[in-house]
Amino acid sequence: MSYSGYDLHWIVGPNPGKVIQLKPGLLCIGRGQEGEKRFGWLLLPDPTVSRHHANLRWSPSKSKFFYEHLSKTNPTLVNGRLVNEDVPLGNQAQLGIGLSQFVLRRNRIQLGNAGTPAQGNHKAVTEEVDPADHFIQVLPNGFRERLNRLQSSRIGLNSCILWIPQKARYVLNTNGDKNVWISRTSPGRVENHQVDKPIELMDGDVVTLDFCQYQYSIARPTPKISEPGKDSLSPSNPAGYQKLQSIGRGASSEVFLMENGKGNKLAGKFLLHHLAHNERALMRFEREAKVALTLDHPRLLKVYHQGVTPEGARYILTEYLGGGTFEDRLKTQGPIPKEEVATLAQDIAEGLDYLHARDLVHRDIKPSNLFFKHGRAVIADFGIVRGVDMNTATETGFTTGTPHYMSPEHFRGYTEPRSDQYALALVLYELLTGEKLFDADDPIALAFMHVHQEPDFSQLQFLPRQAVEILSRMLSKQSGARFDTVREAARWFSQSLA
Repeated sequence: MSYSGYDLHWIVGPNPGKVIQLKPGLLCIGRGQEGEKRFGWLLLPDPTVSRHHANLRWSPSKSKFFYEHLSKTNPTLVNGRLVNEDVPLGNQAQLGIGLSQFVLRRNRIQLGNAGTPAQGNHKAVTEEVDPADHFIQVLPNGFRERLNRLQSSRIGLNSCILWIPQKARYVLNTNGDKNVWISRTSPGRVENHQVDKPIELMDGDVVTLDFCQYQYSIARPTPKISEPGKDSLSPSNPAGYQKLQSIGRGASSEVFLMENGKGNKLAGKFLLHHLAHNERALMRFEREAKVALTLDHPRLLKVYHQGVTPEGARYILTEYLGGGTFEDRLKTQGPIPKEEVATLAQDIAEGLDYLHARDLVHRDIKPSNLFFKHGRAVIADFGIVRGVDMNTATETGFTTGTPHYMSPEHFRGYTEPRSDQYALALVLYELLTGEKLFDADDPIALAFMHVHQEPDFSQLQFLPRQAVEILSRMLSKQSGARFDTVREAARWFSQSLA
């Protein structure tokens, strides 16, 4: 079968840079494992893509492709618009399928040597050693790649970033493409430049091309957070601490193990660089620090200080909990004995009861936010804690919570203290069985399960009947049918296991 004249460029996702020459026929698109072979299929190793998500169908009479959306639960974006029907695709179209983005373009572009520095006789260049790491990241919250000075990094269809030793800088080479823009922040304003020739990149530049945005950033070694020579661990002066290693990373922040000259350790949570000017991310980060600094309870993570480094990096300093999370324990050792679960349930309930007494709802109780400290439980991550009177539908939803552990009312757009009780019951089930009570590949399916599907407790036959009944009440679809307080629920549950 001949070549259709169209190429499908994989811009963002597991295989960025891959180019697929399309034949004039049918290409099926769906979820598949890496290395799996299915003739006539484009397989995406992505849980947010349906098994048979869509088709690219060739129309001989029109000499173009049609996009046929088939998934009932997972969306597709075509040129930035959600689709649920057949869509004709022009000579260039952008497809957003799950976590991947593609560009369909007619007539393959020959990139030539755009990614290769010009060859020739050059004088030896003595390059100043730069200890910084340089990154390019797809916005928002997409793939983040550390740039390599020994090779170019292609972004989009026809542009690349390469290191120029003579300048000791990274340069964006557009290869003549004039539809490239750079947004650059300077004191007091944001400037937008159209790029039609190689340009040196500056920290924080946002490059827009081929329907995507990429941010260039520089991560320099973290300096001491405050005055040298002072290394006391106090809320107002957590000075002299240096990063040792990364111990965790999420969508908006990275956590480092930090140590001072006396061997004292703590954890430093840093907002990711590319979110430094993201108003929503800043508000959440600052709210987390503001709320946490007002809390003082042995079952809650101790927060010492918040601040900004001289380079503008925002951070929160907390106690370091080397015992790991509940999620770590489940992955390495499997289910936890019921006697230990009984104690942990009361620990978590004590921390939540402290929050609830202050009209606060945690809203993200899950194994990865629960830590071990000397065998006891400690609650962390206060980024989406809300006051009860602040829980409106416009401030909640899929972006503020983890669907596997969200209550039915949370999916509907509001939360209250008994929403944390629901999440705790789900955590207790997982600690006892090693499995999630409700599990699916996408948030829509999970929402249906939590709102409509009754829980299956067949894996809890080893528990006393009363313990299962208590979990069932904690998981009532209507919040009013649950226990009045989470402390009451945990007390009855623990007593039933005695």
